[in-house]
Amino acid sequence: MEMGDYSETIDFNQFFVRKFTPHLYVNLGYYGCGANTLSLLTGAEPWKVPVACKKQPDHWPDKFMVDFLKLRGFKVARVSKCSVTNLNSDCIENPISDNHVVMMSQLFKKKEASWVVVHNRFLYHNFEIQRTDGLDCLNHPVLSAYLVCHKSWRCDLK
Repeated sequence: MEMGDYSETIDFNQFFVRKFTPHLYVNLGYYGCGANTLSLLTGAEPWKVPVACKKQPDHWPDKFMVDFLKLRGFKVARVSKCSVTNLNSDCIENPISDNHVVMMSQLFKKKEASWVVVHNRFLYHNFEIQRTDGLDCLNHPVLSAYLVCHKSWRCDLK
């Protein structure tokens, strides 16, 4: 995960989610973690994501993932070590809670990263759902992390 610097600030409250609605499809294993993650968040059919974007299905860089979400009305903020520890008076001790949706790239195997979504102590990977805890970030180190929010997930946004 990127170190960042302490001039970065994130209003974590803007990413607080009241109702997360993941879109779940039967995973046939053909579309890859990037397409499946974007599908889970946006509802786009996973088999159409790489075709519609003229995308190579094997590599899903951060910029592509973030741009795809932003083009569909999602708010996205890159989380760095400094942005999480740069606490201000508005934040409690842990600025990221179970009520945030976090999209992460994690190292699952030697030289193999994978995209996952975490919310409310559940980890979504290729449409499989499992309980998660802090050890998952040690066993599968985080390469990059993003807070993701959509207005349909919040009661206070129009």
